[in-house]
Amino acid sequence: MNPYVELEKLNEDHAIKIRELNHNLLKMWLCIHSVEIVTGIDYSKIVSRSRKRPIVEARHYLVFTLKQKTYLNINEIGRLAGGLDHSTVLSALKNVDNLCQSDKAYNQRLQDILKKV
Repeated sequence: MNPYVELEKLNEDHAIKIRELNHNLLKMWLCIHSVEIVTGIDYSKIVSRSRKRPIVEARHYLVFTLKQKTYLNINEIGRLAGGLDHSTVLSALKNVDNLCQSDKAYNQRLQDILKKV
């Protein structure tokens, strides 16, 4: 087989992976930015260890949005959301789901975030 053809195929494969990576990075940034805009809370506060309700809600919105809009696994989402472990991320996802069913304002805010991504 011609080595130039193999190299060209390899370059195409790399280009596809780079595009996918860039797309995922853009989605991550959009998730973070959307949560910041809708909640009015800066990312540095969202990922802090604060347990104030508005900040925790913003953190949960971020976790849910990252899960819905990116290809990140639970551990990667946890790292982006302030170093949360996988069980905390799963708990946040469950809390968001429960609150969306019981609180219309919470659900509307989440929908606003998801529309911006």
